Amino acid sequence: MIIRSPEPEVKIVVDRDPIKTSFEEWARPGHFSRTIAKGPDTTTWIWNLHADAHD
Repeated sequence: MIIRSPEPEVKIVVDRDPIKTSFEEWARPGHFSRTIAKGPDTTTWIWNLHADAHD
């Protein structure tokens, strides 16, 4: 015969939107990198973005 103690009651609370975000902000050029915020002049911007991803 196995006697088990009653399981403790667990309440899980989830914040649905902990960080306010918007697609309008994500759509701005340079959202992820201030160095390319002015917009692309050459293809160098994609290499700078790539380099920033590795920092």
